[in-house]
Amino acid sequence: MADIEEELGEGDIHLRDKFQFELKSEYSPISGRANNRYTLEFYFFIPNSLHINKHTYSKKHFYYDQTSLLRLKTPSVPLQELIASTTAISPLYRIRKLYQEGNESEKEVLKELKLFANSVRSALRDRSQHLIDALRRQSPLVTTDSVCRAIEQLCHEVVNVRLTYLAFLAEFAERWKDSRLEHYGQYIDEFLSITAQLHLAPLLQELNAHHSRAAKSTQTSKLLSDQIIWETRHRDATKEKSPFASDPEKNTEYFVYRSSLLKKFVWEVLFLNIIRKEPSKPFREFAAVVAAGVAMLFYLVFLTMQGFTTSAGGIAFNSATFIVFAVLLYIVKDRLKDGIKNFSAAVASRWFPDYRTDIETPDGETKLGYLKEYFSFVTPEEVPPEIMEIRNTGFHTELERAERIETIFYYKKEVTLFSSPEDEPHGEHRELNDIFRYNISRFLLKASDAYKDHLDVDTKSGKLRAVRMPKVYHINIIMHRSYLDGEGQPVNDLRKFRLVLDKEGIKRIEKVI
Repeated sequence: MADIEEELGEGDIHLRDKFQFELKSEYSPISGRANNRYTLEFYFFIPNSLHINKHTYSKKHFYYDQTSLLRLKTPSVPLQELIASTTAISPLYRIRKLYQEGNESEKEVLKELKLFANSVRSALRDRSQHLIDALRRQSPLVTTDSVCRAIEQLCHEVVNVRLTYLAFLAEFAERWKDSRLEHYGQYIDEFLSITAQLHLAPLLQELNAHHSRAAKSTQTSKLLSDQIIWETRHRDATKEKSPFASDPEKNTEYFVYRSSLLKKFVWEVLFLNIIRKEPSKPFREFAAVVAAGVAMLFYLVFLTMQGFTTSAGGIAFNSATFIVFAVLLYIVKDRLKDGIKNFSAAVASRWFPDYRTDIETPDGETKLGYLKEYFSFVTPEEVPPEIMEIRNTGFHTELERAERIETIFYYKKEVTLFSSPEDEPHGEHRELNDIFRYNISRFLLKASDAYKDHLDVDTKSGKLRAVRMPKVYHINIIMHRSYLDGEGQPVNDLRKFRLVLDKEGIKRIEKVI
């Protein structure tokens, strides 16, 4: 499973590392109505100097370099509602309801526990990031004191969540004793503890770095610090003991490893059952059989006709001439077979998507929809005028509008979600998150060195000097997203990004439109 932190917002693009960027999209079915289709189109405009074209970069290369991480969207529930004891929106309430109804399914209980943990993580992440942004962008309407009060409120809610969950574990301790749920419940507790520390610590850091002089911030900092210390001590007292407690370096390594295992354990409930296929494969295999049959038929018919002509008193061939004629026929037969296969491949690329992916719930019991993907190189004439218009806007200087030689490739994905039932039970979620991740390292194989020395004369001293100048390339990406909103109305969204990269990787991403 991929390690997805969900820090991306809808339509956001950011660097994952120096060779990869990623972009997040969200898909939602329309309740009780027709299927909803999301279409995402990407146009990549690549400078010719990188030598990326249909001869050096194939469709297979593209699909190897890109990754589509599709999963269920984390339910968005406020912290206080997550621990409410009387509302079906709370997974803890739903677990109690399962036992009241006599449902002893360990699988269902574990699913609700994981949904609870994911919802807490999502709510805590969003709240803490919002408060960090508020601290960084203060205005007369948003003061340090008001943000501190909001942080203290968040701390109180975190305390309530943690105490409520510990009380929940105590409530079911006897029922879960000596079962896997006893261990699973403790794993969720450890995950919640690490999550609280993970998101409260940056908040404390931001508060101390820029607002430590404010009187209110001292009290708030102590509240944050106390909660983080409590979480650390709580984990030390309750978690499984590290086998490397006597070795500080290995112990730290084990903590990171264990944290990663906990994430995967909790996030597993959101990952979908993905079945990817090549729809054109049966057609191409059938076409290959037909091509081989037609070519062999051609070969045998002409060879037989020649034998009939010779025996009937026509032109007589000696053995050497016959062998040459047979070889020529075989060559024509072979070329005919390849020609039919190439033609069928071209037809298949028009009739079928490159891949079709069926999207099912993690248990494989419900089909949510399907995804189709297409990739091709295109010419400027094949690009829609509105896309080319955006391509030719948002430059740094007028010079960049000049005639350019560049390669354009096109990637499209169509996500069709089946309509969700209007009476769908709580805890069932059909909204999806999709992270498109792309690795550009193959683009840099023929790039120039990241820096070059440029000779210049100092205007003040008149002395010759060597100035180290960076060499960068711009890859422009235009994304067109279209879908139906909750009311069934069409929505179109166009965005333009610019990757600035050099031989060593991506330097930055500029959001142009």
